[in-house]
Amino acid sequence: MEPLIERDGIPATEVKPARPKHNRSFISYCFKTDWWLENGCSILSVLFLMGMIILLAHIDGQPLSNWPFAVSPNAFISVLSTASKACLIQPVSECLGQLKWLHILQSKRVDRITKLQDFDNASRGPLGSLHFFFTRPTKSLMPYLGCIITLAAIATDPFAQQILSFGKHLALADGVHSELRTSQYVYSWNEDAIISLERATRLSLDNEPQLPNLSCTGFLCKYPPFASLGVASECQDVARRSQRVCYPYETGRNCTFTTPIGFQLQTWQMAYNASLLPDYNNTVASISTYNYSNLFEGGPLQRLAILMAPIVYYNQSNDSQIFECTIKLYAIEYTKWNTTYGIINPGRTKTFPPAYLRGTVAPDAMDDDDLANFTVTDPGFNYQRKFGITSLNILSIVDILDANLIVNEWSDWGDTAYAFLSNSHDIPATVNRVTAGLSYQMIDGPNATVTPVPVWNDVITITVHWAWISLPVTLVLAACLFLLVIVYQTHHAGHLIWKSSLTPLLLLQESYPLLSAGDKPVWTQFYLKKRTAVIANHLTQ
Repeated sequence: MEPLIERDGIPATEVKPARPKHNRSFISYCFKTDWWLENGCSILSVLFLMGMIILLAHIDGQPLSNWPFAVSPNAFISVLSTASKACLIQPVSECLGQLKWLHILQSKRVDRITKLQDFDNASRGPLGSLHFFFTRPTKSLMPYLGCIITLAAIATDPFAQQILSFGKHLALADGVHSELRTSQYVYSWNEDAIISLERATRLSLDNEPQLPNLSCTGFLCKYPPFASLGVASECQDVARRSQRVCYPYETGRNCTFTTPIGFQLQTWQMAYNASLLPDYNNTVASISTYNYSNLFEGGPLQRLAILMAPIVYYNQSNDSQIFECTIKLYAIEYTKWNTTYGIINPGRTKTFPPAYLRGTVAPDAMDDDDLANFTVTDPGFNYQRKFGITSLNILSIVDILDANLIVNEWSDWGDTAYAFLSNSHDIPATVNRVTAGLSYQMIDGPNATVTPVPVWNDVITITVHWAWISLPVTLVLAACLFLLVIVYQTHHAGHLIWKSSLTPLLLLQESYPLLSAGDKPVWTQFYLKKRTAVIANHLTQ
């Protein structure tokens, strides 16, 4: 056994007091001593973290197609996060190594030297840090903080993987527009336009009206509110106010109904026990009137009466339905219309009655190509208030309505209008569909006004979930604070900076005191061999 020798009058069993504090300032001490590597790693860790935050802020909400590199954004974030973690682990490990020497100098425990292994294991990784909590070699809080940082760093990579997500969102297409065509002035339609109006009106008898031709060159087009010239209907049930006169005959009866405004409608009903019944539920009659001059006085474009009576005659006379409908020219407002993937999504419509503007040409003297001008006086109408339509087009509208809604005594069961009206469950709704289909086709006329419409595309965008970056930020701040505290404790106590070095354990008592971890012990050949032999003997059985 080596003898215990006193030095400087201090027994070998006692700890020598620390040397006086450093004369240099704390700032100078941080950057001009052996802490430069740890300080540099901490600065790099902060820079990598800041780079990651700046990158995330730049790409948040951006389309993935704008990403200029072949490597995915997730890969960039993972690299920056891993680099930041690697840089912060180095100073934390060295600070834990320094704490074992501070523990030797400051702890009052007699067995403190036997706990050095716990500090050394904690500085080597997560398993040693976890074991440190079970052995609890010290009551100081700082070593436990270092162990918590080491353990929490394990979760950095999983957290970084959750920062970015990719989803489909709508984005405004740059430099791409669609067109909205609306009719302010309806000049003479050509033959194709007339055929299109007739087809749309006929289809509306039994189906939803054919929607207007609203084009869109992208995923979504949101059309601004617009107005166009069109027609609309208003129907009233006048069955109770109509007069009925019926004449029975052998297989049924024939009835004539007179409506309040003077329409006379005739229909027939078969006896209940008739051997041959048609495929329709009702017998239908409808007539209309049209006064050209009245139109320009604010009157209706067309008035019609429609009667529906059950075909089977068996005390069912009270089931007859009689409607008087008025169809007028209107300025129609369209709001909240859009198209998605080429499918038109109808919005809202609102009608505004226009007033005729008298000109130099009297209504009765108008030629086919003369333009009838109207204006909307309603203060709630926020669009171009003037509209116009040629007299020939007005007559075309009346003819189209007559062809689809009028059933007279010469109509037979094969007539299209008769077939649709006789099976209708809601006459006002049917008439409204017809006028709506006609109005939709009038929107895009041959002299339509063109308005550019922005286009939205369905693009994959990058979304940053900022909550997941909380752990990397917290770890970097905690590691920097941990380093700052350990450096301050070492500076304040005047201790040498040994960190993870094992040199103090190799020194002989007779060796000269070292001033820093960079100094080498001044050993003679004899003492060097002697100390090596002692250590080597502990390494063999």
